[in-house]
Amino acid sequence: MAKNILTSAVHATSDDLVQIALQAADSSSIYEDALCDEALEQACNSIFATGEDSEIESALHSLKADEDSSAYDALLAMAEDCAQSYSDERGCHQLVLIPLLAWSRYQIPSGKIDQNSLKGLADALRDRFATPEASVTMGDSLISADNLPEQLIAVRDLLLSLTSGRIHHGRVVSIAKLLKNAPPNDFSDSRYLVAAISAPSPSSLFAPQQRSYIERMRAIMDFSMAAHDILWPSMVGTVFQVQAPSGFYAAWRQTETSMRVFCLKSLVSFVCCMNYEPQNLLVTTALFTKPGEPAEGENNSEIRIGVSTADRPEAIIAGVVWSMVNEDPDALQQFAADILRTENVNQIVSLDQVFPMEWCEDCGAPLYANSEGHVVHIEMPEEIPLEKFAPTLN
Repeated sequence: MAKNILTSAVHATSDDLVQIALQAADSSSIYEDALCDEALEQACNSIFATGEDSEIESALHSLKADEDSSAYDALLAMAEDCAQSYSDERGCHQLVLIPLLAWSRYQIPSGKIDQNSLKGLADALRDRFATPEASVTMGDSLISADNLPEQLIAVRDLLLSLTSGRIHHGRVVSIAKLLKNAPPNDFSDSRYLVAAISAPSPSSLFAPQQRSYIERMRAIMDFSMAAHDILWPSMVGTVFQVQAPSGFYAAWRQTETSMRVFCLKSLVSFVCCMNYEPQNLLVTTALFTKPGEPAEGENNSEIRIGVSTADRPEAIIAGVVWSMVNEDPDALQQFAADILRTENVNQIVSLDQVFPMEWCEDCGAPLYANSEGHVVHIEMPEEIPLEKFAPTLN
């Protein structure tokens, strides 16, 4: 039973995790759920305390291979929660991301942010998302999705680095070790600010639940607007939206979804910077898959959306890529068309043909299908002064 495993979780192994996760999947009452959750939490934390996460990854791999999705989901959810939060003698600590959706015909900013701005963000986060008892520590840099930590233990290490030593509100901590790669040159992309919220107890971490849902959403909107005003001087030349702050994994996943709509609307705005009107654009959507791989596999397929002009339908002048995971490509192409129509783009071609994923061998840019079904490289019109635009891959 989960209660017996709980007593030995201090030396948890991947086998222990698999057993507890399977019991969690079979749980039939709130009391058994609580036992299993407690056992999973202790087991995951005991593994993170070693500075490694291989036992957790091994257990996840085993459960996924057996196609027991409910047990896999139970372990993954707990492992992620334990990676992004922990408690010690000082209280409890939660890792939070503040996502930004941005587009620019120049370079989207990244890297270090002014410390006064970061302290202003810490105040806004405490006032509108956390509680007066909480302390907010900010990472010192705006980072791209490519530089977010991927391993569970790397997420826990990031939280530990933000909460090490004496905690005081408004502290700014260097996260330079995350800045391993320069963000890709793209007209539209996401950025993230990292924060840790610490408080004496879980009940003092976040805004009281006694507040109505509408009040809470209004506070989140107020935060986003305040954060936009604070960050504006650091984002000159960029159109951006500040998304709701959330726990690390929820924010990352929600941003992946939000970015689809934002980048497609931004694509129209970007092209219209070249003195085109939306009604003069022709947009082609098509499914691209990895040769020899099933389309429904992770990272095996994507919808590529290319923009042409009505008078030159054979040339693609800009585009975006939507990655797919177990989604209906026809429905996704229809979704793209619906978004484009809200931007007054009505000439849309959705190709039935499936194309193999291809990229330019010289610059690495994805190739797009035009309305005639030919796969081509993005080619800016000759009359456009390229020096007024940042280099873009998509």
